[in-house]
Amino acid sequence: MAPGAPDLAAGVRGDMTDRERLLDVLRPVAFAIAYRMLGSVSEAEDVVQEALLRLNRALEAGEQIASPHAFVTTVTTRLAINELRSARARRGEAKAEALKLTGETGTLLKQSIREARKLAQTARLRARGRGARAASRSTCSA
Repeated sequence: MAPGAPDLAAGVRGDMTDRERLLDVLRPVAFAIAYRMLGSVSEAEDVVQEALLRLNRALEAGEQIASPHAFVTTVTTRLAINELRSARARRGEAKAEALKLTGETGTLLKQSIREARKLAQTARLRARGRGARAASRSTCSA
C-alpha cells in the first residue's frame, strides 16, 4: 500500500453521506439474495445495482421508507424473480427455434436426439448389471 493511502481511504469514508453509507451496508445483503437466487455473479451484480438505484431514487424523491433493508430485500427478490422468468422465456424461445428446424437439418437433429437417447439407455443398463439387462430384454421383446 502506498504511503498515506490509509489516510486517504479514511478521508473518503469520512466524506460519505448517510445515504452512501446506507447503500454500502445494504449492498452485501442484496448481493447475497440475488446470488443465491440466480447463481451467477454478473446477473446478481446487475440486480443489486438496479435495486440500490431504485432505493436511491426513492430517497431522492423524498419518499419515507421505514425500513430500507426490507425495501432492498423485496426489490432484489422481485428483480431476481423477473430475471429468472425472462431467462426461462429466452430458453423457451431457443427451444422453439430448434424445434422449427425443417428439412435436412431438422431430420439430422431428430436422428441425433434418438441416438443420444439410445446411448443413455445403454449406459443405464450397463450400470445396472447383467441381471437387469436380461430382465429388460425380456420385457422389451414381449
